[in-house]
Amino acid sequence: MQINLNLTRKGWFTYQHNNRQVSVRGQAHIADTYYDTEDLAKYLSVKDSGELKECVKKLNGTWAFVWIDSTDDFVFLAVDHIRSIQLLYKKDTESSVLSIFDDIANFTKENPQSFDESCLHEYLSSGYVYYNRTLYKDVFSLQAAEFVTFDKTGKPVSERYWRYIPNINKKITDSKENLLKKIDDVFCDSMRRLRESVGDRRIVVPLSGGYDSRLIVNYLYKAGFKKVLCYTYGIPGNGESVCSKEVACRLGYDWHFIETTPEKEQALRFDESFKDYY
Repeated sequence: MQINLNLTRKGWFTYQHNNRQVSVRGQAHIADTYYDTEDLAKYLSVKDSGELKECVKKLNGTWAFVWIDSTDDFVFLAVDHIRSIQLLYKKDTESSVLSIFDDIANFTKENPQSFDESCLHEYLSSGYVYYNRTLYKDVFSLQAAEFVTFDKTGKPVSERYWRYIPNINKKITDSKENLLKKIDDVFCDSMRRLRESVGDRRIVVPLSGGYDSRLIVNYLYKAGFKKVLCYTYGIPGNGESVCSKEVACRLGYDWHFIETTPEKEQALRFDESFKDYY
């Protein structure tokens, strides 16, 4: 099986260990130990194919990796719980070429593909394509918390290693105080891991008047983050921005307001940079 590895986005690190090649983007915690991109690649390079399945379940972070063993002709692809980093593949049955890439626009530009009519209908009716399919025939994307393996036969085998399925029928016996303590511990642990992964870099938060972003900046403050920039947008004086400014100012964080008008939105719609982004 011939492998065409085309990882073009920034942040990938490739490590060669004997007959194994591991490409990683992102970082993760395993228990209380933090692994940056390079360390994570080295950590994965010493795992055999059987160990990888259990290993991905322990990785807590934002990551994706490609693990290739040239001796056994074995390929292992995996992404994190929320698929924060995109990873795609196409297996050409005629030429036995497995293409692995992270930018579908770049890949299809260099390798023109045929559209999948059924996927086009799905996209037009729902705004997205179901499961692991894409708009192109035989081009697939890894789903959240999924890994895909290829052996010598070249046939992809996928497995979801985690699913979010809350038990709505479970009786809650803890007191309100205990529940608040538990969720506080969860948020504090999350901020501790964030501190280890971002270091001294500045954090930018789109801060609205809602509870979600307000909770984030409050826990950033509680964890001692100083370099935080908050921003919001809309019509001047809107309720969301008023609340956003008050929260940021009370915490001592920089705050910026971006005024939006119909004229600005219209101009942006026809701007070349917006077309490139879209």
